[in-house]
Amino acid sequence: MTSSTDTRISVNIRLNSQMTDILGTNRLTVTVDESSTVTDVKQEIKKNHPSIEIHLDGTLPVISGRMVNLDKVVEKGQEIAFLSPAAGG
Repeated sequence: MTSSTDTRISVNIRLNSQMTDILGTNRLTVTVDESSTVTDVKQEIKKNHPSIEIHLDGTLPVISGRMVNLDKVVEKGQEIAFLSPAAGG
């Protein structure tokens, strides 16, 4: 259960080129509850920037150079990059 005394944290976001073209910036800052996951961060981005939702859904979350699961708990000040999957051939 969420209480009004839960701590909020800021997380830095780096966007892929498609989302950058739409928003005109490649970086965002999102504020979420302290125990939030990458999924929660994505939901907050979608709420604030619905124009990039379809592009955000197809991205891979990367923290500190490593792809992470959507259930990964985020930390204050952390940067999450939402990158397009690499095409292979």
